[in-house]
Amino acid sequence: MLNTYRHNQRTRKVKVGLLVASFLFGIGGILLAGFFVYNDLRNNQAEVVEGEGRTVAQVLSDSDVYFVHEPDFDFELPSDWREIDRVNSPNEQSITWQATLKDEDNRYLTLYINTIPQDPVVRLLPVTVTENRLQRGQLSPNCSSFTGSETLDRDERRNEPPAQTKWANTDFICDVGRIVNENIIGTGQSGEPINTITITGEESGTNKYFFLYEDRNVRPNFDILYNAVNTFFAK
Repeated sequence: MLNTYRHNQRTRKVKVGLLVASFLFGIGGILLAGFFVYNDLRNNQAEVVEGEGRTVAQVLSDSDVYFVHEPDFDFELPSDWREIDRVNSPNEQSITWQATLKDEDNRYLTLYINTIPQDPVVRLLPVTVTENRLQRGQLSPNCSSFTGSETLDRDERRNEPPAQTKWANTDFICDVGRIVNENIIGTGQSGEPINTITITGEESGTNKYFFLYEDRNVRPNFDILYNAVNTFFAK
């Protein structure tokens, strides 16, 4: 009988100990979760934007954007893009950027400044200018579909020389021989010389630009060029 009493007493003590341990463990979990929430809120501070009649909190997050800041202009590229080349000579002024993500690093963007090449392209992106900003138009298909001879067969067309053509009332030079749908895209502006966008900034004055985008990926992403054009800002 005595042994049974001692056994029951030990069992009650074990149960009480387990209850206390579970309670302390739960309190610790709550405190730990609270710490992580507080730390996350502290690291993602919000900027308060005051508008007419209301106040809006905006979380600042630029992690998905690579900002291109130059003395005469700004625009945006995806966060993984990096500048890989810069030419400043009497014959050429240009800057080239490249994607760096694995399996996506076969995309390139070159911006020519004032010294504009007469290079042929495969597709044209027409651009309009509104004050000191740009707005893109509709991208053309492969220009060999509406330029050059229609009587030649596929192999003969590969030997056709580049030819001047027009898309969306914008002149450009079509690389007719590239009948395969290679995504070499140039920009142009209606009423301006070939490959030329003319835009004026308040401080930079009037400059000429030409975007040349090459996307050799099996899954081309034209939004990269579209966004670069639409975010372009002449200072």
